[in-house]
Amino acid sequence: MRNQRLGRRSREGGSWQWMTIGIFLGMGCSLVMLLSANLFGFVEFTVDEEGGDNNSDTVVITNTPSSTEDNGTETSPTTGSSTQTTAVAGVPSFTPGGENTSASPTPLPGGTDPKFSNSTQSVSGGTPAVGTPSDPTIEAIGIPTSDVPTELAIVASTLLPIPQGSFTMGTTQEEALTAVQLCSEQGGTCSEAMVIDSTIPHEVFLDAYQIEQTEVSVGQYVAFLSYLLDTTEAERPHLSYCNGPCVLTTGDAGGEFSDIEFDGTRYTVRSAGTSFDRSDYPVTLVTWYGARSYCQELGRDLPTEAQWERAARGPNNSIYPWGPNWVPENANTNRSTFDPNAEGLAPVDEYVSGQSGFGALNMAGNVAEWTLDWYSANYYAQAERENPRGPASSESKVVRGGSWDFVPFFARSVHRSDQWGPTQASFSVGFRCVEN
Repeated sequence: MRNQRLGRRSREGGSWQWMTIGIFLGMGCSLVMLLSANLFGFVEFTVDEEGGDNNSDTVVITNTPSSTEDNGTETSPTTGSSTQTTAVAGVPSFTPGGENTSASPTPLPGGTDPKFSNSTQSVSGGTPAVGTPSDPTIEAIGIPTSDVPTELAIVASTLLPIPQGSFTMGTTQEEALTAVQLCSEQGGTCSEAMVIDSTIPHEVFLDAYQIEQTEVSVGQYVAFLSYLLDTTEAERPHLSYCNGPCVLTTGDAGGEFSDIEFDGTRYTVRSAGTSFDRSDYPVTLVTWYGARSYCQELGRDLPTEAQWERAARGPNNSIYPWGPNWVPENANTNRSTFDPNAEGLAPVDEYVSGQSGFGALNMAGNVAEWTLDWYSANYYAQAERENPRGPASSESKVVRGGSWDFVPFFARSVHRSDQWGPTQASFSVGFRCVEN
């Protein structure tokens, strides 16, 4: 009897013990599962360390790896709605919606012409350093003609090689003010407003090219017009071939002083009213379109503004083709009003003493010269630093070099003129070509 009672109590005690063990095992398994879920990222424990309320900003940090872009700068991981900006040495920072800061050139004393009032120098980060590339690529200018007609090739000007390299384009405020003062001393009327567009000196790199040693002559242009007369259906190609007039002849309105005559059947160098042959004098009263058409027929083109200035300044980067100081005997300039009975112009091969360091003649004086580029007063503040081509469009083309009826101020290699549009012609303006 006693043993039986003892046995009943043992079974009841065993049930209670197994139940207790089961509860502890269940709690242990649950804890293990929670820890495993947290470990693999299925469950996240959030701790509010600063005791903020539920309305505080929450920054969710993901495990997105940082990436390195092609420019070598490291991009920061995404951080919710917040944007992290990291300043990297040599790379400009940009804040969306912020002001674009630019540096303005030091204003010249005496005020400025209104057309130059918006001239500012844009400081652009990330611009490639100017230098000599190890494997330069020469970019063709214009659309050259592959087969040059024999009648034009035999009269084409000699080309001078201009090596690739960097030079300082434009001039300093000090030089510009000195030039204005010299202009006044020479009896000219010059002002600070005339130099503002060229007073932002900047380094420019150019690929190698060739430039004609002399300005295009009347005889050369007559050969071009004669070629057009023989190969086109136009009866008067000098008035229609070059997107309008190429050049004015003595029989055209405004062409009374032209050195080209046209009798309806052939073009010749003017003989009336002169006692000497003007074949070797620079052609004038030629439009920008007429100048470029001539160059392209030879597989050449007009020089860009940068190409013209580099060829004029030479390897020493001079203000005048021959050096830093004005020498009257080196260039054909004067202050007189145009006199149709005076010679004015000089043959294209004269003034050898004033040649540039690369050997180009009459890049100061004789005739001012068309360039390929449109004119912009602010262009030097925005220009590319490698093979610049000028702004996309404008009202006038850049003319360089001064002329026989301009004071020496305009014959400086750095001076820029915007007086003529591409369809206009002047007895003071001629041209020369380049080849790449």
